[in-house]
Amino acid sequence: MPPKFFKKALLLGSAIFFSVLFFGYGPFKDGIMALAQRYYEDSYIYLTNDKYSRGGLISLALTDEPALKLRGYEYQGNPKITIYQADRKILLDFLTYDEKGGQSVKIRKNGLKKIAQFKQDVNMRYFSEENIISLPLEGKGVFLVNLNDGKKNFDVVVVRSDIGGLAKEAGDKLVFWAQSFTGKKSIPEVSVTLYNTKNKAKELQKTSTGPKGTAEANLVEAADIAILEKGGDLSVVPLNLTYLNENNYRPFNPAVPYTRYFIFTDRPIYRPGDELFFKAFVRDDLDADYKIKDKPININIYTGWEERKVTVLDKDYRLSEYGTFSDRIHLPKDLKPGEYYLTISDKNKNERNDVWRWWDRDQGTSQITFQVEYYRKPEYFIEINADKDEFIGSEKLEFTVHGQFFSGMPINGGEVKYSLSKAQYYTDYFISEDEVKDYYKYGYRWGDQIHEGKGEFDDKGILKVSYDLPDDKKSDEAAIYILEAEYIDQSGNPVVTRKNLIGWPGRFSIYRKGFSYGERKGGRKELKIKLSPHAKTEIGGVELKADVRLWRWRHEENWSWKMDELKLESLTAKTDKNGEAAFTYDAREAGNYEFTVTADDGTGNMIRNVFNIWVSDMEGRYFNSFPDDFKIIAEQKQYEPGAAVGFKVASPANGHDVFVSLEREWVKDYQVLRVDDYTARGVFNLKENSAPNLFLNAYSFSDNRLTVSETDFTVSTEKKKIKVTLEPEKTKYGPGDDLKLKIRTKNSEGRGVPTETAVLIVDKAIYQLAENNIGEIFQEFWRKRSNLTNESHSLKGISAMTGAEGGGCFTGNTKILMADGTEKNISGVKAGEYVLTYSSREEKLVKALVKGTHSAEVPGILTING
Repeated sequence: MPPKFFKKALLLGSAIFFSVLFFGYGPFKDGIMALAQRYYEDSYIYLTNDKYSRGGLISLALTDEPALKLRGYEYQGNPKITIYQADRKILLDFLTYDEKGGQSVKIRKNGLKKIAQFKQDVNMRYFSEENIISLPLEGKGVFLVNLNDGKKNFDVVVVRSDIGGLAKEAGDKLVFWAQSFTGKKSIPEVSVTLYNTKNKAKELQKTSTGPKGTAEANLVEAADIAILEKGGDLSVVPLNLTYLNENNYRPFNPAVPYTRYFIFTDRPIYRPGDELFFKAFVRDDLDADYKIKDKPININIYTGWEERKVTVLDKDYRLSEYGTFSDRIHLPKDLKPGEYYLTISDKNKNERNDVWRWWDRDQGTSQITFQVEYYRKPEYFIEINADKDEFIGSEKLEFTVHGQFFSGMPINGGEVKYSLSKAQYYTDYFISEDEVKDYYKYGYRWGDQIHEGKGEFDDKGILKVSYDLPDDKKSDEAAIYILEAEYIDQSGNPVVTRKNLIGWPGRFSIYRKGFSYGERKGGRKELKIKLSPHAKTEIGGVELKADVRLWRWRHEENWSWKMDELKLESLTAKTDKNGEAAFTYDAREAGNYEFTVTADDGTGNMIRNVFNIWVSDMEGRYFNSFPDDFKIIAEQKQYEPGAAVGFKVASPANGHDVFVSLEREWVKDYQVLRVDDYTARGVFNLKENSAPNLFLNAYSFSDNRLTVSETDFTVSTEKKKIKVTLEPEKTKYGPGDDLKLKIRTKNSEGRGVPTETAVLIVDKAIYQLAENNIGEIFQEFWRKRSNLTNESHSLKGISAMTGAEGGGCFTGNTKILMADGTEKNISGVKAGEYVLTYSSREEKLVKALVKGTHSAEVPGILTING
């Protein structure tokens, strides 16, 4: 392995400097760099025209063609292919790695039985071209394949098996399922052995499948692979070993809780010297099973970053019996105005919480902001009310601006300025349960102003405005209309209010139904469409038209590409009573198919949406992404905790087994069913802590892939709610009065429950200066969650970069080992100097001449070497 490993880095900034060295050893042809592109769902070998390549462990089903599939870029050669009979020891030696992730055992071919040796012409100009190397393999087994073209000389291990193996994490367990590729039935009595292959292959534990082909093992982070074996036939399921000779991601770990927070301050804005109150709710979250665990929690209040960071508070707190803590602090009187951050963190957080779960969108509020300003509190407020929130076409917009003093008296007279702006609203591409979301109410602040005016409040503090929305027949996009009103009193105090409305171009929108990443070339395909009404509109029997274009990239000489556009025959369809329709097209060529779908809404508005489907000739090895003909369906979309969940699996094939799992962050329950009459049915019993949602997954191995379907359903959270009522002794108070307040907390059944509450009494005028920064606590803890269950299977393979640790670019200060043993920044290395580089042929560092360098300065964000 090379002496220096270049880690993955994410560089931010307006400009980034990077350099590439062209070494004399293994020269680059026409300045081509090593390519480390990873197509995740495949079993391809990748070749480039330099010394680098990508191979590894290739897994083949016994029912699949015994062949190696090659892809590459600007590669032309006549490699010699030598095939040897191998065994478990060769397999484990091949997968053994050192501290840096590099393969550490040299595979010696002396004594191995040579099966075949031949040469084959390979010519690949770009990645979409595929070359097939047929292997003379008649049965199952482990094989070592050597490829040698003079510049590249590397090994690939091929495992050909009748055992399809699936692995899924289930808390602190691993669940395995074995299915026969030939018989499509579950396989009992399959030995399942977990190995760690760091430095030396070590057996961790062993189990075997039962009558349904399933087995369980303890989930340990050290588990790199699982070998499934029966009667001399074996297959390999990668677990925490997915890459060799480069950085490796280790997804399978025992389930550990991570910390979920909710924090708020009593106000969104303060003056220097004010008292600030904050409170936090903290829970250990083990897949929505909440626990209160007393531990040190840190609060950090600051502004600015790095050398400009100013810390106001850095303090640890302990949790109460209710899992909360709160405090009051006085802001310094000389505190500079600006935006401040309040950040909460768990001082005992575990690594998995940091690395593997940080991206979960449902972790809760761990940081909020507040303002510090010198301000004068307004004595009044204004608000906008429209006759409706949604408009179609060029309807009349009627709205009122209401002004009132906080004492309750209306603002009489005084000029009000108002404006109407328009911004594009980006609707969903695919239809979903929330077909028309309310996102338009939030976040939109600016657009192109289309109208402005002014007027005066009447004696009731009301200004009425009527405006005809523009009739833009050329626009087929939804729009956000931003209403803004401003009132300035005689002392110069301004108050501004806004309200967002949405405008649809017609009485319905056109969406795509279902979801897929693309289609494979060949045969007739369907684009499924669904209409979503925005008024009481009949969406059945609507005529749809699709204009179709095919975009294809064509590789030309001198590293140039040209995109060809081919106009295809237009398609028509009509919606059923549910507003659904399908366009059928012939995917005989690879490329991007663009469908421009239009329909008349019956009032002269032409509705339009554009959908793209990528049709590829690349054959994925993992699984079909939610194919329409293999589907799992829950009987209901919502259940109560503890209920029985009925489901069915529909399949295009008959008489095969399916593995079905109930999961969210890991598998909760599973079962194996037989598909009879193209359907399998089953039931899962929910536990009381199943809220807020769960997922059903169905799996079955076909001749050369694992097919999967997924659906989700919600589990009612009503029993998690606490109803809080505030009952003041009277409705009006004067300055200096004592406020008596009765607080009632009840559960969903109306019974009182002991709680810890926080009551904030805030002058309403504050919210005219800054928006309320308190979120929705119930949503933070009980919103729908993503499916985070890790899984793997025996067709996945293990990728190995050969020749070096990947290709790519390096930052200018990356250290390079020079021929004299010193180190130099890559930006300082010049053509004509000598460096040390690794020779795969001589298996040692060799002296190499730097023939040239290349550097570039680019804006934005770059992911370097990965």
